[in-house]
Amino acid sequence: MNPPAERGCNERVSTRAGRSARAQRRPRPALRSPVPARRGGAPRQPFPSVPAPAPQPSPAERRRVLMAAAGLLALLLALPGAPSPGARWTLPPPSNVRHSVDVRHCQLTVRWDPPKPGINHTCALSYETVVWTDGKDDNSREYDVKRSRSVTVDLGKEIVFGVRTECDKIENVHGDLFNITLQQKGLPGTGAINISCIWHNEQYITCSWKAGVNATQNSYNLFYGYVDQPGVQQCTNFSRDRNNFRCTFSYAKSQGTSMLRIVFEGNSEDVRPVCVSGKKFPVKLHPPSIVNISKDSNGVFLKWSKPADRKNLVYGIEIKDTATNSLENDTSDDQTSKSIGLKPNTRHTLRVRVKPKENSESIWSDWSEEAIWDDRETSDNTFNILLYIFIPFCVAVLTIILLVYLKRIKLLILPKIPDPGQVLKKMFEDQSEELQKQSTYDPVKDEQIHSLMLLEPTGNEV
Repeated sequence: MNPPAERGCNERVSTRAGRSARAQRRPRPALRSPVPARRGGAPRQPFPSVPAPAPQPSPAERRRVLMAAAGLLALLLALPGAPSPGARWTLPPPSNVRHSVDVRHCQLTVRWDPPKPGINHTCALSYETVVWTDGKDDNSREYDVKRSRSVTVDLGKEIVFGVRTECDKIENVHGDLFNITLQQKGLPGTGAINISCIWHNEQYITCSWKAGVNATQNSYNLFYGYVDQPGVQQCTNFSRDRNNFRCTFSYAKSQGTSMLRIVFEGNSEDVRPVCVSGKKFPVKLHPPSIVNISKDSNGVFLKWSKPADRKNLVYGIEIKDTATNSLENDTSDDQTSKSIGLKPNTRHTLRVRVKPKENSESIWSDWSEEAIWDDRETSDNTFNILLYIFIPFCVAVLTIILLVYLKRIKLLILPKIPDPGQVLKKMFEDQSEELQKQSTYDPVKDEQIHSLMLLEPTGNEV
């Protein structure tokens, strides 16, 4: 028990502390302005009241709050399957990842098992898969709970398959990608290059390619099939010109909804197979033919035939001025005739080509045969007509003259040279005949006698 003096001192201290505490709890009146109001005017506005400062927690209270937060954090860290704060929770990758390749079908199949060790049962596992082709991801990402995936790939290019685990119950919780770089058959640089496939008139496809830069004297075979069908066919309409190859196979318009896969294989295991799949091939239609060209008020009216029984076509028209060799191009959307303005008194040639409008990968057809339009002056045309008639007439007359006088002309140009043997023979024959005549000649026997009468004049003749 405290002495009386100390008890009195303590009572005074506690009394002062109680009064100070009551004074702190008592609200303070608002401060008034020390400046009186102006005469005849409005009173001055008082200074705004200053709020009392909020009571600050004591150091002991702060320590208690920090200890409670640390205990809660330790409890969270002790829970199974909970990520540490400030760090990303990385799930283990799938285990026993294996793959296989079906070359003829351009198909890659990858299978895997769940990660080891397993994850808490509260995390439902799913898998994200992706395929990179030459470093590009062409919308190939998939999310599924299955532990396998089959995908059509372009063999001959760099193929990387990636898979990682994800947790559906916890947001943004997943593992790192487990990547597989596909090891392909054959030697690098031996596969087909510069591949170009064109769908002609939506009836047949022609593919052309060249041998790889590291290929030797090996040949290639082309196999084709549909992505959604298991069958594979070999292209037999095959041709080769040194290192240039070409093959054509049927592919009708009714089959155009099915995606093709085309495989270029070598006749040796050293040649790396190349796949082209899952793409639309450019369409090249047959060229149209010009039906009629006639004069109208604008210039000429050109009409051509439609190359195929289809719509949404665009036509290209080429107009050439033969005098200046200048070219003009025009288009016509799904119309088989058009009025075209031309320069008067000039010779022009016109031709037409076509391509489908809806397919951006389509290419122009070959040009049609040229149609000639010549509206130069009539005198020039008359002269040309007369010239065309006169030249054949002159040729005919000269031919007749040559046929009639051919023998005489031939003798004049090539005179006949006598045969020396015949001349000498004839000369000797003539001489022998004269000698025979002289040897048998008798002048007395052959002399003829004639009577002669001699008359003497009498003088009485007149």
